[in-house]
This record gives sequence, C-alpha cells and structure tokens, in this order.
Amino acid sequence: MAVTLRLVESSGSSACAAALPVLGGGFGPPSMLLRGDVERHADILRQHLGWRLARLRVDLAEDGSLEHAYSAAGSLRGLGLAPWLVVWPGAGQDARGFGAAVERLVAGCLGEARRGSDGRLRVEVVSGPDSQEGSPEGLAWLERYDAASAGAKRACASAEVGGPGSSDPQRLDAFLAHVFHRSPPEDVDHPAGASRCDFVSVELPAMRVEPLAAARALVNVMLPGDAGKRAPVVCSSFDRSPARCDTERDRAGHAAAVARFLIEAGPLAREAAAAGASDILDDPALGGGLRYEPLHGGPGVLTVHDLPKPTFHALDWLRRLGEGDPVEVAVDPPTPGLTVSASRQGNAVRLLVANDAPEDQPQTTLRLAGWPGATAEVLRVSAEHGSAWARWRSLGAPDFLNDDLLGELTRASLPEASSAWLATESLAVPPGSLTWIETQAA
Repeated sequence: MAVTLRLVESSGSSACAAALPVLGGGFGPPSMLLRGDVERHADILRQHLGWRLARLRVDLAEDGSLEHAYSAAGSLRGLGLAPWLVVWPGAGQDARGFGAAVERLVAGCLGEARRGSDGRLRVEVVSGPDSQEGSPEGLAWLERYDAASAGAKRACASAEVGGPGSSDPQRLDAFLAHVFHRSPPEDVDHPAGASRCDFVSVELPAMRVEPLAAARALVNVMLPGDAGKRAPVVCSSFDRSPARCDTERDRAGHAAAVARFLIEAGPLAREAAAAGASDILDDPALGGGLRYEPLHGGPGVLTVHDLPKPTFHALDWLRRLGEGDPVEVAVDPPTPGLTVSASRQGNAVRLLVANDAPEDQPQTTLRLAGWPGATAEVLRVSAEHGSAWARWRSLGAPDFLNDDLLGELTRASLPEASSAWLATESLAVPPGSLTWIETQAA
C-alpha cells in the first residue's frame, strides 16, 4: 500500500500531542540494584534514554529491606537517578504501623538520595501482590494508604506520593473517590498543607492499547476546589511480560507496538515507567531473581551483554522526538497499524513511523510531501536489523559469547541506516518495524 505523509504544521501546535515520556523503569527489589552489573545498566539507561527514576519494589515485611533500600538510594544518588519506591502493607499490618514503616523508609532514603539527583523521591502505595485483604476496594487498604501518605510527607514534604498501581476501573474509582473527595481519618497525622495524592498510578498488566480506557477515564476526573485541574496520571508499569522467557521483546514488531502505545497514550497521562529495565533482572511478578543466559527473553530493554533490544531503540527515538516541538502529519490514506509522530527542533524535522501490523501483511510504501530538505536520513528496526536475537538463534543460540560472537551480535543489534532523496524516492516500511526519519532544512 502507498501512503503519503504530509507535513501540516511547521511549528509547535496544540493540536499535536507529544508521546508519553518514559522517565524510568523497574529494577526489582533494592538488593538487586546493589549488584555492579545492574548498576551499570542503570547508568547506560540514564545516559542514553534520559531515565531519571528507578522503580524499586520494597517489601517492608522482609528482613533487611530497609537497609537494602537505603544502600540502593545511595547507589542511585551516584548515578544521578532518584528512587521510585513501591510499597504495600504486609498481611495483618495496621495503618499506624504501615505509616511508621513508610516514614522510616523515606527518611532513610532521603538521607542517601537527596544530593546528586534531581531531588525527586516518589512513593507509590499499592495493594500488594495477590493480596485480597489489601484490595483497594476495601476501606482497610485506603486507611493504610492515608497512613503511608502521611508518613512519607512527614519524612519529606516534597516527596511525591500516589497509588493505587492498578488498571481495574473499580479499584481506580474507589481510590479517586477516597483521596479526592473524602477527608482523611482524624487519627492520621497528615502534615498541614501537604497533598494526600500527587499522582494516580495505572499499572498495565501487558503492553496493549486497550487498558488505556482506564487512563482515559482518569483524565476527565476533576479535583474538587480546583476547577480545570485534572488528576495527574502515571503509567507506573507498562510492557509487563505475561510469562518468563518471553522473547517477544526481542522482536521489532514489539518495539513498534510500544511506540504506538506511547504515542497514543501521550494525551492521557503525564509520564510512564517501563516494567523492566535489564534482562539480568527477572520479572518480580514471576518470582524475581537474576538471569545471566544470553538473550533468554528477559523483561528488560538491555540484554545481559549490554546489547540494546528493539524497545531500547523505540524509547531512544521517542525521547529524541520529545526534545522538539510537536508537528502535525497528515496520513493519506489512514492505514491500520501505521502510527506516526513528528517534531521540529531547529532546522531538523524528525518523524517516527511505527508499523505494528502482523508480519504476514504486505509492506507499506511511504512518500513524504512538504518536508524540508532534499534528503532524509533513515534508521530502521525490522526483522533483519536492530535485534541480536534472530542472529543469535541462527548461530545455534550459544550459551557462551566470545569476543567475535559478541561483536557480530552487537552489529546485529544496531538499526539499519540509509538515506533517501525526498523528491524521487519512496520509503519501504515493512510490517512489524519501526522507522526513524530525519530531514534537515537548507
């Protein structure tokens, strides 16, 4: 199918929404971040993807969890990252005890993390894994949330506190009604003037566009006493793997789906965090632990050997788009599976084209109309380029990678690079691919 992409606006326009920025990702329990190889990945993601937050799941009922969290906060300080602490009440833990534990956690992490980062410290209060007693529908959990919010604010008035980390509309409604429309319990010592909820977190169980219905509902929630202000929505975890050793993240089609999700979610939320950061860390929802097998299908955006996965390229290109002013692009004809986003920065106009149509569909041919410059620089992630996984499989999936093999896989992990004359050349966009196009005005 032939499709024309026409540049409609040459400068920023309110009609064009930027993609949802991804400011960090999941690093599992704090003890995992204390390992040098995981810390190395955190530094790579900060430098190349602009991550500023590291999401840590802190089990307050586990022995040593506070000490590990304090040490992890110190490590993050050295990397210029701020901690995003995910906490939940333990079985049978009352509100007062939970609030006191969160206060100790924040106070200890603040002492380690305040200097050297952007000053942010975030606490996300969730119901906890497989917890019925802690369900956000129940008043008991909401009382514990209030206690945790008050404890965090007593320790650090500028800490961001929110919840409930769910995509269930009923849970979200119950949470919103409680924190925005009801007064806190009288026995909760909440600092005067401090907000009870700074963000509403939506945790998506899998990377699909459909769960955004929950976020759409939240966007229209009006905060009482502040007409026109909307509840700030954070996608606290997207792209979570449904199963261990899920190699879907090693495919270009998945990167295209991630880009589509973040582009469409742009108007609906403030920011997002990826479910997984590093393949070294197994998904905590699937048991956690460490994995060092090469290209084993982990939940991260970097492989064990620091190779960028297709989603890494998607997040990098979306970050670069976000550095400019959004511009509008007309797609003629509208094509199922084809999602575009563009921005202008100085003389450069950048375009990201995600084609997440099934790989058995015919490829799309693009023609660019109204774009500045004579040529375009093109980078592409597809089934043949931008992922080391297929090449590793073709080599027999070796468990050990020597320098020669690692060099070959490093080359395979890079996007395909080319250039095109805008006046005479069309661009082929195969299904299950992601294409970055940059033109430069004379």
